[in-house]
Amino acid sequence: QFADFTNLNLRLSKTFRVGSGRRAELFMDVFNALGQRRLSFDGFVDGQDYLDYMRSLRLPASDDYNNIPGDDRPGDYRKEDIAFVPITNISGRESVSTPIEGRFYYERSTGQYLQYSGGSFSQADQGTIDQVIEDRAYIDMPNQGFLTFLNPRDIYFGVRFSF
Repeated sequence: QFADFTNLNLRLSKTFRVGSGRRAELFMDVFNALGQRRLSFDGFVDGQDYLDYMRSLRLPASDDYNNIPGDDRPGDYRKEDIAFVPITNISGRESVSTPIEGRFYYERSTGQYLQYSGGSFSQADQGTIDQVIEDRAYIDMPNQGFLTFLNPRDIYFGVRFSF
């Protein structure tokens, strides 16, 4: 299920009589009045970019896919001012042939977050992991950032005459 969202569009108008049977209406339309951000799937460069995003989400546990369990939904995103902190999903420590120094790993067999440092795996600092999860720093965002959010607040003014 995709992430829920809200939206508020407004129309304000005022009608004036400008003669017998004639009216003028001034109006203002505001789209996305609350300035809510929604992830647009147009920002993905290709299928691999989309898969990288989907695999980075902490979706609810399922037998249908191997993932890091959590409560994310497609459409969730990482804020722009939060640096990307990848968490690699592994079945076990022995399955990693070339571990990356300082990288976080989620070991599915134990349900632990690990970090590779000094030539060996150790349990990652829980406070750091909690902060990464709270900030959603682990989400791999679409590579075309300028297409990531396509619902800006738009304001239009207009005049309508009725004869």
